[in-house]
Amino acid sequence: MNYFKYLIFLIKSLILSDSDVYYGHDYYSLPILYLLTRLKKNKKIIYDAHELLLDFPNKKQTRREKFFIFFEKLVINKVVCIAASEDRAKIMKDFYHLDRLPIVVENISLLKDSGQKFHSKIIDAIRSFKKKSSFLYGYTGSLSEERNICKFITDIIDNSADSVLIVGDGRV
Repeated sequence: MNYFKYLIFLIKSLILSDSDVYYGHDYYSLPILYLLTRLKKNKKIIYDAHELLLDFPNKKQTRREKFFIFFEKLVINKVVCIAASEDRAKIMKDFYHLDRLPIVVENISLLKDSGQKFHSKIIDAIRSFKKKSSFLYGYTGSLSEERNICKFITDIIDNSADSVLIVGDGRV
């Protein structure tokens, strides 16, 4: 419910705004972007699509996914779109029949050397992984159902002798 309170507050603020450019960061911004396409027709509106929200017939969608997929379909051809990788941009162009490829801005964070060293237990765990398998799969980031992490891990466990190292948090 807080999301909808936030939307109402934001809509009121945006109606009064006279900005030249409006930027929506990720799919949570889609309902706002939709309203902006209706209210601010002469302004530049940018949608930064970090995730692929594709409505495949054989995949059961949650209500939340359906909600955002609905708005992405309404918005995607009316805004400047940014995709997180070249592959995602091509998928989006084909799936949504876009006139042009979305702008690609890699959203991969490169860590600067902070001078900090890994704890020796972490180094030992990674070395153990390396010794036990011919290949080590690594995953860092949010652990959520939308990213199919459980399927990814299950496939590796069921079909290989390889190891999986996961660094992140979230609900799976």
